[in-house]
Amino acid sequence: MLSFASDENADLQPRTLIRGTGLAPLLPFIDMAFGAKGRETFASSASKELIKAISEPFIAAAWYPFDLAMDAADALVALAGHPRILREQAAYSLDYATNVVFRAIFKLGSPEFMVARSDQVWRKYYSRGRMTCTASKGHATVELHSFPSLRLNYDRTIQYGIEAVLVKAGAKNVIAKHPRCVVRGDTTCVFDFEWR
Repeated sequence: MLSFASDENADLQPRTLIRGTGLAPLLPFIDMAFGAKGRETFASSASKELIKAISEPFIAAAWYPFDLAMDAADALVALAGHPRILREQAAYSLDYATNVVFRAIFKLGSPEFMVARSDQVWRKYYSRGRMTCTASKGHATVELHSFPSLRLNYDRTIQYGIEAVLVKAGAKNVIAKHPRCVVRGDTTCVFDFEWR
């Protein structure tokens, strides 16, 4: 049953947005992963809003509705038939977003150093939420706060994105746990990582 009060409060909440840089790798990834017919098949399971948005190039510095990113994650899973595609997409997106200068930083920075910058990266991509991180040799806990609007597949995308940063920075045998999640009703998302 819908509550009018919650509907009114939802209108008062600022809309969650994502930068174009977070959406720009989508079509190149689809082309790489699914070939010539990939875009057409992807569009068959994408929302009308997402289809409209991908009809033009994403502007890196522009803000877009975050629902587009969640719709994209859902459509990728539908296209691939499994959520593992999101891990591949997260690694691809990280490579796509990091230019030569940032690639050099990944070679110099330890996994702990790189993951500790989670909040700086988060704030560049999203209009809401913040990340806190505690990191030590071979371990990190990343918490996502004040970001209540998530769907399961985008929640996975966040986890795989953090994992991709760790791997790119040299972490081996990364094991991830997700003990708390807003999708499951918790107030924050907690991602624990261990590696060697």
